[in-house]
Amino acid sequence: MRLLRKRLVSKSEIARYLNKKLALLGDSIINCVVSSALSLFYEQPYGVKVKDESLRKAWIEIFGRDNFGTDLAYEDLAEALIAYLWLVNVFSIEDYIKIISHSKVQKLDEYTTLIVLFKEIKKIIKD
Repeated sequence: MRLLRKRLVSKSEIARYLNKKLALLGDSIINCVVSSALSLFYEQPYGVKVKDESLRKAWIEIFGRDNFGTDLAYEDLAEALIAYLWLVNVFSIEDYIKIISHSKVQKLDEYTTLIVLFKEIKKIIKD
């Protein structure tokens, strides 16, 4: 799969913009993305409200306890990062959905969607 917008971004560039307001936007984006990806993967409608616990657990699994120098909770950090990368055209919502729905997993659930997505996002973040 080719993602045209993909480019490297630095943690310091990202950290300046991550905040609670951006996390609110990211919350909406991640709910849409996960619901859409699950709907495509299972070929039936899904509507998901991603749990903070799932976001926190997936963040820690992929990024460890790295908070990018912010004071945000991991779940807010995850949502803010998703929104930031969308706003600066690194990933489109369609890109996010494709990353998840085209993954090579046998079973897809809320938590697994986040793991798949965070692994891809981690590839474009440099220290």
